[in-house]
Amino acid sequence: MPSPILINPAVVLESTNALELRIFRGQASRIDIGKASQNFEIDLRRGILNVVPVPPATWDTARNLSRTHSAKLGPRSLDILQVAIAIVLRADTFLTFDRNQAALAQAEGLNCG
Repeated sequence: MPSPILINPAVVLESTNALELRIFRGQASRIDIGKASQNFEIDLRRGILNVVPVPPATWDTARNLSRTHSAKLGPRSLDILQVAIAIVLRADTFLTFDRNQAALAQAEGLNCG
């Protein structure tokens, strides 16, 4: 992917929580997670990842996505929020490892990478 990759504060939270949950689940050690966290911070400082604010229009877009897709696809609120941000920012590619989130993004016409 070309740099910078735009992310938002919710991605920073999800990344932090996902790493910490690996410790909780016994899937990684504190040392491993410390290294992964450090690499994430390095990518932020180098500008590989660029944190952008959540535009105000995101919230209405997210509610509309929920009304349109939640009963059918069952996405989590944070997944909806991420897709809404991508839509409002007019992203051309949406990166995710989450199948449900990808289904929502694709239902809205986003190219998932």
